[in-house]
Amino acid sequence: MAVGVIDWRMLLVFGWPALSWALVGFAYLWPGAGIFEKRGARLTWHRKLLLLPHMVLLYATWHAVRALSREPAFARLGEDILIGRRLLPGEFPAVRTVVDLAAELDEHIPAGTTYLSCPILDGAPLPPDVLRQVAKRISAAPAPVYIHCAQGHGRTAMVASAVLLERGVATSVDAALTLVREARPAARPNRAQVQALLDAWAQVR
Repeated sequence: MAVGVIDWRMLLVFGWPALSWALVGFAYLWPGAGIFEKRGARLTWHRKLLLLPHMVLLYATWHAVRALSREPAFARLGEDILIGRRLLPGEFPAVRTVVDLAAELDEHIPAGTTYLSCPILDGAPLPPDVLRQVAKRISAAPAPVYIHCAQGHGRTAMVASAVLLERGVATSVDAALTLVREARPAARPNRAQVQALLDAWAQVR
C-alpha cells in the first residue's frame, strides 16, 4: 500500500506537470490554440485543471513581468487604435472594442465594449487568409479599438500591422511594422509572423 501511495504522489508531482507542458508543446504542432479551449473570454474549467501546472507558472510569470516592466501598458497607434498588453480591470482606456489575441489567458471585458477573440499561441503566426479576415473584422468593429496579447509584443504587432495594411494606413509590411514600433518599441513580430504578413498582402495584390 505504501508503494502505491508513493507512486500516486510521484505521478501527481511529476506526471501532471509533465503532461501539462507536453500538451502545450504539442499544441505548436497540432491542434494549435485550441489546446486551451478558450470559449469567449474564458478558458474552460476542465482545460484549466488539466493544464494547471502550466497555468500557475504562466500567470506568475505574466504578473512578474507586468510588475517589473517599465514599459507602458498600452500605446496609441493612430487616432482609433491602441495596442498593448493584457490589462487588469482598472487599467482599460476608453475604447469601444477589445481584441484579445491571447489564447492562454482569461480576459477582462469592460462593460459596454465589443469583445473580439482571436486566440493565437504565443509566438505563433496566423495563416495568411485568416490574418486578412481578422484584419477586416477589426477594421469594421466600433472604434476606438484596443488590440492586445499577453505582453503586447509579437502577436499584437502582427495583427495591428495587418489592420494598418487593411485600412490603407500603411502601403507595405515594412511601413506597417515601422508605425507599430514607433508606437510601442518592443512590439516586434518574429520571422514567422512577419512572413504571415508578407504572404497575406502578397496574395491580395
